[in-house]
Amino acid sequence: MNTHTGPFHLLCNYLLVIVSAISFKLLFLFGYRSTDFEVHRNWKALTYSLPISQWYFESTSEWTLDYPPLFAWFERALAQIGSYIDPKLCVISKEPYASPQTVVYLRSTVILSETLLFFALWRLCKALSNSSSFTMKRKFISMAILLAFNYGLIIVDHIHFQYNGFLFGILLLSVSFMIEKRFIAASVTFSILFNMKHLFIYMAPVYFIHILAVYCLEKPTPHKFLSRFLKCGLAVLGVTFLSIGPFIYMGQLHQLWSRLFPFGRGLCHAYWAPNAWALYNAADKFLAALNSYYQFAPTVPSKQASMTGGLVGEIQHSILPSVRPLHTAMLTFIGMCPTLIQCARARNGLEKEIVSRNYVQFLTGLTGAAWSSFLFGWHVHEKAVLMILLPLNLLATVALKYRFIAFYVTTLGHYSLIPLIHTAAEMPAVVFMFLTHTAVHWLILFRLYSPNVEQPKKNKMRFDSNPFLVRMAQFHLWGLSVLFVFTHMIFPFSAYSTRFPFVPLMITSVYTGFGLCMAFPCFMVSTLSKLNEFGALKNVQPSSREGKMKVQ
Repeated sequence: MNTHTGPFHLLCNYLLVIVSAISFKLLFLFGYRSTDFEVHRNWKALTYSLPISQWYFESTSEWTLDYPPLFAWFERALAQIGSYIDPKLCVISKEPYASPQTVVYLRSTVILSETLLFFALWRLCKALSNSSSFTMKRKFISMAILLAFNYGLIIVDHIHFQYNGFLFGILLLSVSFMIEKRFIAASVTFSILFNMKHLFIYMAPVYFIHILAVYCLEKPTPHKFLSRFLKCGLAVLGVTFLSIGPFIYMGQLHQLWSRLFPFGRGLCHAYWAPNAWALYNAADKFLAALNSYYQFAPTVPSKQASMTGGLVGEIQHSILPSVRPLHTAMLTFIGMCPTLIQCARARNGLEKEIVSRNYVQFLTGLTGAAWSSFLFGWHVHEKAVLMILLPLNLLATVALKYRFIAFYVTTLGHYSLIPLIHTAAEMPAVVFMFLTHTAVHWLILFRLYSPNVEQPKKNKMRFDSNPFLVRMAQFHLWGLSVLFVFTHMIFPFSAYSTRFPFVPLMITSVYTGFGLCMAFPCFMVSTLSKLNEFGALKNVQPSSREGKMKVQ
């Protein structure tokens, strides 16, 4: 075996990437941190100090517990250790608390818990060892670098402060079980995931359809179907019951529901997520401004929550019809239907091609479901864009037809996260990381493939085969530089900055949201196209010891 390409050498390189990434993230220990830092500190304090019956009633701090019970237990476990490091960390208080010991410990928990993501990626690569997807194996270290130094995760987790890397690790672990055809384990793992962060429940239809098509309907006899369906169903219900069962017993299910699904917070977050509702809100404000001059429609009374005032709450649009949670749920489901149909085409089998095809179809389903929920969901946070970017980039490594759309959407999604870090001290590092990650991302997607691969067939709605769409997307991406100069260097020093402080955030949301909305139907067209699922790399094989690739 060639020692330069063997498993041991690959593992050493992987560990080197992980250690380097951890060392880099330690640089942000005492940098900027958002109110989410106090949110998670308070959750640790209340789960440590109070009995479970009071977890979802405690309101001393404004940062009340609004994650599912399994995540609350995760916080409690971390608090058990944290109480020895700094006892005041676990004291419930209305005022924020952030001693140096607390900061170091909480930052360290994010870094260490993220190692689950690296383990899951390694396991996913091993699970694909029986597939024909040589591209995934060949680019494993490259994708590891993108994950380890992922711009979005660094911004959201290691500067802003959250535990998304840990949660995405559980997701990838579940995907690896799915590829191994360990459907019960995949069901249990995914159940743990959405019982830790209920936002992932949007991916549940993909799991349901895929397991139904590949596992339950493999043996279309009533006995086999019922047996397998019950196994997976009981696995999901068992984990869910362990999570919420105590609250059902205590008669607190309604209180738990009100914390997990606070519909009163309104359609949009204070900083609009770059989705369809950002465009909808902007259109309503534009029409309202026109209406003030032309009076073509009656206006809503001014006693309404401001869409741009930095507060959350139910809003009434001035001109356009107001949106309700039911509307968003219907649009979200309609949006994910094409990818659910694609998942329904999956079939069981041990052949290498079937394993790879099912992997692509499953990742396509996860991406489509996450994308639809992000564009049309109720009160979506801007950080939820990471739910699209992770599966989409894994998909782009094995399906070439998605690589341009992955680069385009990732660049827009990452740029939309820049406003989360608004301090002058961190801004140079934020911009440098964005540019560096974007450049490396482009090199991996467009320069690590063989130049001999078959070109995709033309499709007017496919980004990678329509010159007009490619040119417009490139123009849109270059426009980000103009947007940055305006929002960070021109507008803040203008006479309008104090009167309209929301303008930079609104423009950023609308500009990036437009691209994410326009790319979504193109993604769906690519998904339903009949082009080779692996982007013409289906028959790619290593041609020499140096790892060169050729098409058979």
